[in-house]
Amino acid sequence: MSGSPPTGPDANTGAKQIDVLELLSAILRHKALIVLCTLLSSAAVMFYSATKEPVFNAEGRVALDSGGFQSGFLSEVAVLSPVQPPESKEAEILGSRKLVRMVAAHPLSTDGPEFAQGLGIGLSIKVDDFDRYWPEASILRRFTGGSVPNGSLEMELLQPYTDPWTHRIELEFLAEGEVLARSSRIAEPETIRFDPNDTEPIVTMFGRRYKLMITGTLSGRKFGVTLRNLDATVGDLLSRLRIRETSRGSGVLQITYSDTSPSRAQRFVNRLAEMYVAYKHDRLAAQAGATEAFVSKEIERIQGELDAAEDEIVKYQEANETPVLPEVAKAIVEQQSSLTLELARLRLTIRAHELVAERLQDPEASLMSLAGAIELDPLLQSLFQALQKVDADAAELA
Repeated sequence: MSGSPPTGPDANTGAKQIDVLELLSAILRHKALIVLCTLLSSAAVMFYSATKEPVFNAEGRVALDSGGFQSGFLSEVAVLSPVQPPESKEAEILGSRKLVRMVAAHPLSTDGPEFAQGLGIGLSIKVDDFDRYWPEASILRRFTGGSVPNGSLEMELLQPYTDPWTHRIELEFLAEGEVLARSSRIAEPETIRFDPNDTEPIVTMFGRRYKLMITGTLSGRKFGVTLRNLDATVGDLLSRLRIRETSRGSGVLQITYSDTSPSRAQRFVNRLAEMYVAYKHDRLAAQAGATEAFVSKEIERIQGELDAAEDEIVKYQEANETPVLPEVAKAIVEQQSSLTLELARLRLTIRAHELVAERLQDPEASLMSLAGAIELDPLLQSLFQALQKVDADAAELA
């Protein structure tokens, strides 16, 4: 008599036990291969970590100014109103190739606009500290128990780099005041000597002059120097740069830049923000100059029309013996008066602020003399009066 196959939750218990046992048996049979794959994977990860360039991030923030003319005749002229562009447009300007190129340019370069002269920091030269930041040295210190070196080196190229190719130099400080330089393009190394007491010596290597900015003791240290043309430098900087708004509608742009040197990353972010401010001031100054030229031109034009209208009025009065003023002449007179008053108001405001700036230099200037120099709103006027009363009370107590 044949029985039926078992059913229920315990029906596959034997099969499951057999599968687990077979799995364990297979692992034990191939344990050598598994251990070998694990070791190879660990070695590959360690090799990648040891050869990967270090990356340091520097961040900065720029607050956008939304001020502008709020009232007066000029606010009605749309083409002259300094309306703040959207944040996205300002972010494009801040991260543009033009602005980054001005930052990366050599301080002696005269290719950029006038406001950017001398603001470039010469990023065509890049110095990497192999002994401090690079992974090979970190791994070696971990196994040997060594400490992080304290000395540092910065370099400045004393003339713009115009070669189309990249030039790499390895510097090895043999002793105080002696450096061995090896070039990627010149077979023979050069030995450079300088005064060890000079912290900013000027040296010549492979036909170019450099200024070394040395901090601490560099004996036995190695540094890598990379020279690139300006176009290659700008392309590399843009690939490491990110500009974004901190939050929608905040009016604050965040600059994030990555580099193999933390000091160079911080220097680039700071100078990029300074260059943006200088660019914005130059742009607003150009707009203000255009506004003044436009207003002056309009005044001259309307003055000519007014003179012509006055001649017509005189002729009309002589012909009809009646002092009637045409409507066109009235409109021209009103427009001329409005422009003249607006221009006078602008000049008086400028002079008043100049007077306040002059009085601020005088430590004996009273508060009310400063308050009376410009027109204040009631809140500021009451604040100045309260400060004057406090000064008077203090004088009586003294």
